[in-house]
Amino acid sequence: GPNSYWIYCTANKVFVTDGTLHHDITPAGGLQTVEVGAWTGCILNGIPVFSNGEDAPFYWDLQTGNKCLTLPGWPAGATCKVIRAMKYHLFALNIFDGGLQQPDTVWWSQGAAPGAIPQTWVPAPNNDAGDMTLADSPGGIVDGLSLRDTFVVYKQFATYMLSYVAGQYVFTQRKLFLTTGLQTSNCVAELNGEHWLFTGNDVIRHDGQNFVSVVQDKVKHDLVQSVDPSKTGMCCVTSRHREQQLWVCIPTQGQPYLNRAYV
Repeated sequence: GPNSYWIYCTANKVFVTDGTLHHDITPAGGLQTVEVGAWTGCILNGIPVFSNGEDAPFYWDLQTGNKCLTLPGWPAGATCKVIRAMKYHLFALNIFDGGLQQPDTVWWSQGAAPGAIPQTWVPAPNNDAGDMTLADSPGGIVDGLSLRDTFVVYKQFATYMLSYVAGQYVFTQRKLFLTTGLQTSNCVAELNGEHWLFTGNDVIRHDGQNFVSVVQDKVKHDLVQSVDPSKTGMCCVTSRHREQQLWVCIPTQGQPYLNRAYV
């Protein structure tokens, strides 16, 4: 509608502001306290969805007087490190369920009706929810992001592409890059139909087939060496479409928060 908002998260709270008024939309039961950089989120059908890695993922209905609610049909006791969206599906990545960490596991929801949130995550003959495990490479799943008609999943040292095929399998996967992954969550962004990402030792862009480095020599060395090694989870990447810019934001040595952006 006519309203624009910023949503921001603290260690254990969620707020929304229109630039003047601030509203606490933290779920009624409260949230676990998490580290800076633990939050991920996305927009599906205009509805914001969040995960902090410690509580069940939740959404907000855009009413400033209402609190966030747990996603419908989310399995009790389960959490995910990352929540993302592609078309009408939500993707939960790096799962904790049944008392077990499943860092290689991807869940996707049933397709949502237009303007709505998905209603179930449990696969059944009458829905297209599902799951898969990407266990043939080391490290856990770090993040994911849609790229045109596919969903790209980033592990620490490998990259996969998920394609929608409907039918029995719903999504199929293929390995995209054998040795290239992601530094941490929130370190990938889309710009002009390509993904730009900070791998931890390089900044690359790819179109779903080939990748190229976009920083070289002294700039690459300065970027990598400037990151405070105890705060790598704070690093993030964001795109500014109007200015056609990609920002790699880091905390430099000894700094408590993000304080430098490579543009």
